[in-house]
Amino acid sequence: MKLKLKLPLLFSFIIMILAVMIAIYIKMDVIESIITRVTDIRHEHQLKDRVIPLKIEELYPDVDAIEAYMKKTITREKITLSLYDPSFKELYVFRGARKDREPSETWYQIKDHNGETVLLLKLQRPLNPQDIILKTVFSETLLLLMIALALIFIALTIYLHYLITKPIQNLNKRLRNIKYHSPFHPIMHNRKDEIGELFEHVSEMQERIHQSNKEQIDMVAAITHDLKTPLTSINGFIELLLTKKSLSEIDKEEYLNLIGKKSRDITDLINEFSAFTKNEVLLPSISFHSIRIKDFFESVAIEYEAELSGLDYELFWEHHFANECFSINEPMLRRVFANLFSNSVRYGAKEELEVYMNGYLKGEYAFFVIEDNGIGVPDSDLAFLFQRFFTVDQSRQSETGGTGLGLASCQSIIERHGGEIRAFHSQKGGLGIKFSIPIDSH
Repeated sequence: MKLKLKLPLLFSFIIMILAVMIAIYIKMDVIESIITRVTDIRHEHQLKDRVIPLKIEELYPDVDAIEAYMKKTITREKITLSLYDPSFKELYVFRGARKDREPSETWYQIKDHNGETVLLLKLQRPLNPQDIILKTVFSETLLLLMIALALIFIALTIYLHYLITKPIQNLNKRLRNIKYHSPFHPIMHNRKDEIGELFEHVSEMQERIHQSNKEQIDMVAAITHDLKTPLTSINGFIELLLTKKSLSEIDKEEYLNLIGKKSRDITDLINEFSAFTKNEVLLPSISFHSIRIKDFFESVAIEYEAELSGLDYELFWEHHFANECFSINEPMLRRVFANLFSNSVRYGAKEELEVYMNGYLKGEYAFFVIEDNGIGVPDSDLAFLFQRFFTVDQSRQSETGGTGLGLASCQSIIERHGGEIRAFHSQKGGLGIKFSIPIDSH
């Protein structure tokens, strides 16, 4: 599960658990404590309240003594006392309770020495929240909440350490130890979230660093090999001209022509290296323009249909484009087609060569496929075709003039356009190249 989903779910789960814990605690402890405390307080009040009518009965019929006792009692107990005659006519009211609190009301009969009811006493006693000790209850609840939060925080810190912090520390350690010549070991993990993706990206980056270092070494080796072969021939012919004085003019002219040919081969190689380097330098700053895919495809197809026809080869093409557009650097993309058609002609190695060009839309991409019926490439070489300076047949490299930079240049251009390129075995018998370019969303 992704972290962007896992973390919100985790915190939601924690809040839910905390809310359930507080609800259970309040239900099982706080409410029970309050009910018990209220019951105890009411029992205490009932015991106190029963004394008051008894005392009034003792003082009856001394009205002044009764009045003094009631005034003293309401001040001490913070209650309200009201006296009525047997017909419920109000005689005296002594208020000692606050009016903003709802009192509980109790009636008592005041009897004389003969046991007859002479007065009625109404006693109103409000329930004081402070008597219930709510402050203590809330303090206990807050303390429990703080303890629960502390435990959750500790558990969450440990979990997040192993979920995020420790993997990032391991990645930082891995990054510090990345060197060109250190052995490459893929990062083993079973993460399916963003951390797992980060592991993959770091592993891919390290692999690209090692691949880049290998390509640099291969580049030096390829340049050395490509230049060494003609230079060796040139040096041999020059040595023959210098050492063999008896050479005829025809032989001398033949050797000079060979020297000139080898020199031109070196010049062509240097020009190709220079063009590739220039292409790589210009790619980041190239501009793009939106054009219709159909128009571009048909112009390329017509151009190479005529060119291949002049070489007695055939080009078969079709597409399924309508009015869709894509943003490209047209000269760069035409260079891709030039390299691919040139490779088909150069390496197809077939007298009746046929080339097939197809275009279609899939999703948000325009796909282009170029295939031929040539000899193709071995399975072992298919995955390396886009590596710089890689050639399928090293023995035929000087014969065909290939440097192994054409497909590498194609890959750089396609990736700069936001697409992908790959090679496959064509059902036509030869090599197939498929690449994609994103279409304009509007």
